[in-house]
Amino acid sequence: MKSDTGVCLTQVDEVAGVKVRATHYRLTTLRPNQPRVIADHDLAEQAFAAEVAASKRDPIAVRMADTL
Repeated sequence: MKSDTGVCLTQVDEVAGVKVRATHYRLTTLRPNQPRVIADHDLAEQAFAAEVAASKRDPIAVRMADTL
């Protein structure tokens, strides 16, 4: 998922042969936070929604997203 604020939630599958061994989610943002790795799908979606809301309140992140 990607928002207009530059927040991106990406599913990462660890594959062994032809089988998915594990799945986690990577949350990235234009705000000066470190990217986060989250194991649980529901928690990842909640973190994404919270980061989108925080990015909409951050004037620097809004300006950076407008240039994308």
